[in-house]
Amino acid sequence: MSFWESKKIKKTRKLHRCAYCSGIIPIGSKCNNEVGTYEGDFDNYYLCERCLVFMDLYSDKSEIELGNLDDDLANTDLMECPKCKGYNHSKYDYNDDGQSIELECDECGHEWVLDLSLEAIEKLKIVIS
Repeated sequence: MSFWESKKIKKTRKLHRCAYCSGIIPIGSKCNNEVGTYEGDFDNYYLCERCLVFMDLYSDKSEIELGNLDDDLANTDLMECPKCKGYNHSKYDYNDDGQSIELECDECGHEWVLDLSLEAIEKLKIVIS
């Protein structure tokens, strides 16, 4: 017998780790708790609010398994170089807070910062809709 339940958490009471981006979900944050069985295994994990919005916009909805932020981000135009429109980025680093990425284009050498905060992702949602 299999089941799955997505529970919206209005305010966390302890720290959790997001299963999608591996970031820390602070106390007092909104998130989802995903609980259920998949292929006979029991799963129980949390997804931060930012990742829920990002997944709604960019993840492959035909996939049954949970992906991760890096893979889904690589399949978007968000990492496109603003100078030459190239996509080849072998070098990129998340900032310490995990809310942005420092990118360098392999084609033209241009460097820039991609904002991945909840506010920035929500703005993209408005633009895309």
